[in-house]
Amino acid sequence: MPISTLTVLGAGTMGAGICEAAAVAGLTVRCIETLAHQHLSARARITKSVQKGIEKGKLSIASPDEVLSRISW
Repeated sequence: MPISTLTVLGAGTMGAGICEAAAVAGLTVRCIETLAHQHLSARARITKSVQKGIEKGKLSIASPDEVLSRISW
């Protein structure tokens, strides 16, 4: 049975990176974070990182929104 959903506890540096990697790979991600500012910071980091990957040609997706749509907070 293949994995299609991942839950990540915490949206710090490591948690945000795991969320991003999983969402880029096509998984549905549920990120649980109790601190609102941490959630906003993680979302901004993921957006910036994915946009950079698109610009460098490392990601073949249209926009960071495609990745962020796979992550629920």
